Amino acid sequence: MRNQDDAPARAVTVTASGPATLAVGDTLVVTLPANPSTGYSWALTSAPAAAVLAAPGEPAYSPDRTGGAPMPGSGGKATFRFAAVGIGSTRVVLAYRRGWETDVPPAETVTVEVTVSAGGG
Repeated sequence: MRNQDDAPARAVTVTASGPATLAVGDTLVVTLPANPSTGYSWALTSAPAAAVLAAPGEPAYSPDRTGGAPMPGSGGKATFRFAAVGIGSTRVVLAYRRGWETDVPPAETVTVEVTVSAGGG
């Protein structure tokens, strides 16, 4: 838990597979390209350890607004948020797939290896 002398909680953003280091109280933000009009969506396929990261609700989707209003069929970004709630290591695995294609491997998989420390000084 952070006290007044510690740095404020921060958001750590990742956009691809790899490591992420957080302190208790921080937020892990995973932002990935998405285009729901194709039938594909990102889904959590391996939940993180609940004692380390609080699992998110549904991801937030924001359409690409290049040049003004979003164009029908254009892509955007899916954003998952996880709260660092305890010290330890865990893994977040997300898959980009069509929900009805259960016998097909995902089009893409993102794995984030997360380490959460006590933080502060």
